[in-house]
Amino acid sequence: MKDPAGNVLQRSVERLETYAFANFGVRLTLTGDGNGTPPDPDASAALSRTIGCAHGERRLLLAHGSSGQPRALEDFLDLAAALLGILADSQSGAVIEPLREQLWRDLLGAPTIAGTSAAVHALRTALPAAANSQEPLFIAGEPGSGRGSFAAAVHRAGTRAAGPFVSENVASIPEPLRENELFGSGDTPGLLATAAGGTLYLGAIEHLPARAQERLLEFLTVSNGDGGPPRARIVASADIDLGEAARRNRFRRDLAEHLARLVLAVPPLRERPEDIPLIAAQLLSRHAAASGAAAPTIAAEALDALKMHPWTGNVRELDQELVRAGSGREIIRPDDLPASVSRAGRLPAAERSSSLRQAVGELEVGLISQTLAETNWNKSRAARELGLSRLGLQKKIDRYGIDRRR
Repeated sequence: MKDPAGNVLQRSVERLETYAFANFGVRLTLTGDGNGTPPDPDASAALSRTIGCAHGERRLLLAHGSSGQPRALEDFLDLAAALLGILADSQSGAVIEPLREQLWRDLLGAPTIAGTSAAVHALRTALPAAANSQEPLFIAGEPGSGRGSFAAAVHRAGTRAAGPFVSENVASIPEPLRENELFGSGDTPGLLATAAGGTLYLGAIEHLPARAQERLLEFLTVSNGDGGPPRARIVASADIDLGEAARRNRFRRDLAEHLARLVLAVPPLRERPEDIPLIAAQLLSRHAAASGAAAPTIAAEALDALKMHPWTGNVRELDQELVRAGSGREIIRPDDLPASVSRAGRLPAAERSSSLRQAVGELEVGLISQTLAETNWNKSRAARELGLSRLGLQKKIDRYGIDRRR
């Protein structure tokens, strides 16, 4: 069940206050205007991003205008990340990202997409605008990457959250029944009617037959009219390139173009290995809660192997392997994993550490260089897009010797 944004913000602040005092002896105070005025949980102003320091004690004031908008809650965590980066003189992502994940869980009643990577941060940042749009949404990504879960998060974050969320994989419907399943037949309502006033997520939409594609395009392009009954918002994904399918006359070009007006891309797991520890822990905890058993932990070498595996099946494949490896065990070790996964965990420690550091370093250099170029070397903006503090970004630029002239 999702919670009012004012409550979510307050709980996030309390968690941050506890951490700052326990680790740095610093008391944080959240104020409405920097002068001690209590925040108004119903105000709509964005966070002001100012940090004040009271004299005579180690107390920092975070001045803000509380907001019911998810973007403002993200802004608060960006501000908190910068603050902790100053206090600790180090990266604060390990502290802030669990807060960020919990904030979204509180706000939406369920997780969006787990992770601490810049790609996941960018996806979460884009979520509010996508959720509140009435345009069809296309979620790009590979099978198993979590597109369906993200579609549900989009529904919960938007104006249709009180309506139904209906999810269907078109390929799982027998081909002769697909059109009737979507549009209904006789007295039997279809998926579009069932999801009226809410969201209909259609996975593997490329499997819609030609007549159903034509009718869906008509549904999307014909105005509902003032005072008409509420209709479903369409969120879709495909397991092929719809643009290429349209060029080969295997999918309607006009429908593909209509679906492509608003697109969010869920990154594959192999492009965000730093997210695997958090995802794996959540998957194991979920299965443990369902079975009533304690969740197993993952040994460091096994975790290294998981992070280095390409995971062509993405989160779905990772989930399946963790279920097998964790069955009846308290600790998952490399030998508990399939040989194709555990091979990296059996490398000599020095070689494994070196290769992992090199891969992560190369990924960081490429991502930072690209973001700096796209922002014309505006370091504050680049840091925000990368989910870093400005100080943290500068340290990485210095560490890797990233030069604007490159």
